[in-house]
Amino acid sequence: MALMTHEGSGLGNSERDLRKICQGAEIIKPMEIKFDSQGGPVLQTAENKINDWIAEVKRSL
Repeated sequence: MALMTHEGSGLGNSERDLRKICQGAEIIKPMEIKFDSQGGPVLQTAENKINDWIAEVKRSL
């Protein structure tokens, strides 16, 4: 299991690059969790959306 972080405007090619580097690995349910654009601690992604994602990942394991 892995967690990937990034800075900037979005995921860009991160998922594609990760699939290339980790050939044969199963990448399930990618999700981008956003914080404020100034790099601070203010969560912009709805907490219930994150919790739903966590539950979905657990079901798929």
